[in-house]
Amino acid sequence: MTRNYRKVEEKEEVYLGNKIVVSKHAWEEYNKGKDKWEDKSQICCLLYRTKSKHQPLNLGECNDGSKFTAVNQAINQAKEFINICNKHNW
Repeated sequence: MTRNYRKVEEKEEVYLGNKIVVSKHAWEEYNKGKDKWEDKSQICCLLYRTKSKHQPLNLGECNDGSKFTAVNQAINQAKEFINICNKHNW
C-alpha cells in the first residue's frame, strides 16, 4: 500500500541533439515488519535519441547496475551512454 506518490524533482537537458528527462518520485510505503510508514524514492531517466525508432529509452540504473542516487548522476550516465552510442555509430 502506498500513499502520497509525487514528483519531487525534474530536470530536462538536450545533449548532442538528444533529449534527457530525469525525474525523482517519492512516496510513503507501509513496512509491516516495523509497523510504520517509510519514505521511499526512485529516479527515472528517459532518453530520447534523435535517430531511434524506439522512444524513449528508459535508463533504470547506472552502468554498473546500481540504482541512481541523484538526478544529476542520471543525467551524466545518459550523456555517457550517448557518447558511447555515437562513438560506435549505433
